Amino acid sequence: IIDSDPTTAVNYMQIFREEFGLGFEQEQVKKNCRASMEDVEERALGDLLVKLEKALVESSINKQTVTDNSESKTVRSMQGIKGTVSTYNQAASALVGGGNDMTVAKLDQIVDQVAPANKSGKIVCLCGGTFIRKFRELMDNKVEVQVPVGSDEFGIKALVYQGQLPIFLVQHEIFNATGNSDEALFIDPAHYSLVNLAGGELGKVSSKKSVAAGTADNQEMSMKDAHYGVYSLEYRFEQASALVTGLSHTISS
Repeated sequence: IIDSDPTTAVNYMQIFREEFGLGFEQEQVKKNCRASMEDVEERALGDLLVKLEKALVESSINKQTVTDNSESKTVRSMQGIKGTVSTYNQAASALVGGGNDMTVAKLDQIVDQVAPANKSGKIVCLCGGTFIRKFRELMDNKVEVQVPVGSDEFGIKALVYQGQLPIFLVQHEIFNATGNSDEALFIDPAHYSLVNLAGGELGKVSSKKSVAAGTADNQEMSMKDAHYGVYSLEYRFEQASALVTGLSHTISS
């Protein structure tokens, strides 16, 4: 039972923008296999969505002043999911049994920690490939635990640990990257929402790009479009999530 008085957390709206377009020279010269405007636009949208996903997972709330063409501007970044976890932001060695490896007992302890604030009836674990391999080894050694392989929960493939609450383990590229590969993030998706500023829904804007100093007109001057959106992360009950750090796995097979 969560009986403490709620407190308000502040998060910023973050602007995401990814430009795309073809220069005049590109538009006028025909080439075999040349990327069309549709190809360029599709790639730019993909790049923007990758940036948005990365911000949602690991961005840190920040506000700073930058100078652009001698004009001072304020730039804000949102708080990502990792930064919302405080109560159960813990080293692997602080969990039951100590050590830096993951164990079944530690998985059960994490479930026990976050279960009181859980709303969705499930836990999603974002982790790296090494964590997944360790999990498979643990489950191979515990035949009494059912592990549905290839669950389609959330439209993605996940392994499922059936504890007091099911944990859906999803390998995520952010947790394969240097700096995050020794971490695993356990969240209740019911407490996180992607919100956007009114009028800031994902869409397109157009602007005329000026000619860069010292460059030829046909190199830089073109009509540039951009995918654009203003989004933030809304979250509640940070006690429903856990971040485990300092993981180092021993895998025998």
